[in-house]
Amino acid sequence: MPDEGRLREQARAAVQNNKLPARRPDRMWGGPGIGALCAVCEKPVTKDELELKLSLPTTAEPPTWTSTTFTTDASPPGSWNA
Repeated sequence: MPDEGRLREQARAAVQNNKLPARRPDRMWGGPGIGALCAVCEKPVTKDELELKLSLPTTAEPPTWTSTTFTTDASPPGSWNA
């Protein structure tokens, strides 16, 4: 597993490349991974790892909800606050 400093760098890059939102989600939930690629480390998340799903409102008028799925391989959510 990468160290926390590297995860923070990767999380910053994911935000800059629009793979992750630049703000905290309004809703978040998780469960076992289903093999989707992690938005931070770009590796598949296995069923033994945690996958998180984020929901944020769109900027459309009227606002609608959109879900962005991203996964983490047990890295702390605080690494997104890079």
